[in-house]
Amino acid sequence: MKKVPAAVAAATVALTVLITFAAPATAGGGQTGVLPPTARMGGRSDAQWSAQWWQWAYQTPVHTGSAVTHPLLTTGSVDCSIGQTGRVWFLGGIFFAGGTPPGGAVVNRSCTVPNGTSLFAPIYNAAFDNSNCDGFPPTTFTTDELRGFVKDNVDGGSALNVSVDGHHVAGISGASNPYRVASPVFSYTAPADNLVNHLFCPFSSQTVTGAVADGTYVMLAPLSTGHHTLHWSVAGSSGPIMDVTYNLTVR
Repeated sequence: MKKVPAAVAAATVALTVLITFAAPATAGGGQTGVLPPTARMGGRSDAQWSAQWWQWAYQTPVHTGSAVTHPLLTTGSVDCSIGQTGRVWFLGGIFFAGGTPPGGAVVNRSCTVPNGTSLFAPIYNAAFDNSNCDGFPPTTFTTDELRGFVKDNVDGGSALNVSVDGHHVAGISGASNPYRVASPVFSYTAPADNLVNHLFCPFSSQTVTGAVADGTYVMLAPLSTGHHTLHWSVAGSSGPIMDVTYNLTVR
């Protein structure tokens, strides 16, 4: 099933750098606080974190009570703690189960993040698996075929831009860049109140295996206490796809 959040590698480089959670990034003086794509936050590569990002996206219920609170569906002042665990929190753009809105999607969010928390965000990404809408049999694509589908989708984001507190992150511009990663094969357990059921088609609570993803992601080391702005935008051959701004308060 095609599932594409308009939010979002290449082969993994052998060189790795162990990153600890100790030193916060200031994101000032021209420094963005974005870790190099070869870094391993908490012992995991960005590719491994990308699989966990999708598990977070799919496994977080859409509603709290009657209100839509899923982090990929809300704007304005939001609760960024929903569905989060550990010292790395996930951010995102907006979830599309289909085509891009005309003129692209503009997303503005404000939220509070605990001091000492790293942030992992897709600039443009997509995922595919063989699950299907209720009442239809699963598809039977191979892992390589699924990877081809997801690559084609992410290749559509041909112009990418990322900044932290107004400082541009170097090395992220086109669809092919050092921050782009292909996830390992992963599984997820969708709750009854899931994104696909809410946006696309009836999709019951179930465990899905054999999913793959692709995309460009950034990992921010813990930001200093205070106010910060994370911004990214994506465009394709037909024009803007999305523009996302997070106004973050670190406490």
